[in-house]
Amino acid sequence: MLTTDRYQRAAHVEALYTRVPFPRPFILDDDYEAARRSPSQADALRMRIAETADRTRATFLRQMAFDFRPYGRGAGLKILDAGCGTGNKAVFLSLFFPEAQVVAFDFNEASLKHLRYAKEIVGLANLTVMEADLTNDLPFSEEFDHIFSLGVLHHLPDPEAGLSRLVSLLEPSGLITLYLYDHWGRTPVILFNRFVVHLADNRPDDMDRIMRKFRLNTKTPGWFEDPVLELIDQEGRRPTGGLQDLVPPILFRALRRWRRGSDYPLYNNWDLCANPLVHLYDVDSIYGIAERAGLQVVSLRFRSGIKVDDPRDFLKETLRQRDLANLESRIDTMTDREVYVLTECLLRPNAFNINLRR
Repeated sequence: MLTTDRYQRAAHVEALYTRVPFPRPFILDDDYEAARRSPSQADALRMRIAETADRTRATFLRQMAFDFRPYGRGAGLKILDAGCGTGNKAVFLSLFFPEAQVVAFDFNEASLKHLRYAKEIVGLANLTVMEADLTNDLPFSEEFDHIFSLGVLHHLPDPEAGLSRLVSLLEPSGLITLYLYDHWGRTPVILFNRFVVHLADNRPDDMDRIMRKFRLNTKTPGWFEDPVLELIDQEGRRPTGGLQDLVPPILFRALRRWRRGSDYPLYNNWDLCANPLVHLYDVDSIYGIAERAGLQVVSLRFRSGIKVDDPRDFLKETLRQRDLANLESRIDTMTDREVYVLTECLLRPNAFNINLRR
């Protein structure tokens, strides 16, 4: 499912990420220039990035639905981040596995420069940054033990061709970890994405005006659970209780924008609601893609408001809570694929991480 068949070219996606590199980089242009002028500023940036990595390590690795403990510090491992964008996850991988060889590539130099900033300032000697395009032949002769491609394939004109190129770089016993959009929970945002792209005819200035006039805030809790029109005005509503009751609404909103940063939530808005090329998937379609690529599904983790570590246990507990415990044995006889399908029906996830191997 595409946002619109009028913009089925990678060039349209590249234009989007040139205007708004994604995700929000660890080091912006002004940060980098300040760090080059001042050792103390560079130290502060390094400390901030290290603290962010430490704080998010457990969550990040858990979301990948894979047990990374055997990796240790990554000695002897070759890791690829395919379609790294501004490279925040590549930085994490380099820090999490300091003895691994990490290679990160993207087709957009406007994004890659921020990763190069981080490599220089943080001193990531184990990280190689390259410009390459997943829609074309890739300039690699080596194979990788673990390939990450997070939030990339669903923005390619031909996702299966992109996956095939990744498979060609995979060690025989290697693993591919993907992050893909799920059809069932992402419908509200895709509908608004269609609205923005079609109304603006994919013109960036008009898309920006539309999102701002709708006071769009994709960071609003419940974004994927509620109809778009119930959410797009959340940024303009005034919460109750606390500081907001002591100051005028206009001042409270100004303080909130200052605390978040002037660009909040610009980066997420553009990535989610102004993307001209989007594919959506569900469990069955992912299994089909894996089979056609000669891969097997190792594990899958849904991204939703409900955290589910074990889908079988989740389904059984759900049945027990609804006095349907007599059906628990049915869950035990199901394949992993069937369990994932039923779990997807209940969660309506907005995305999922999936691990694949030959």
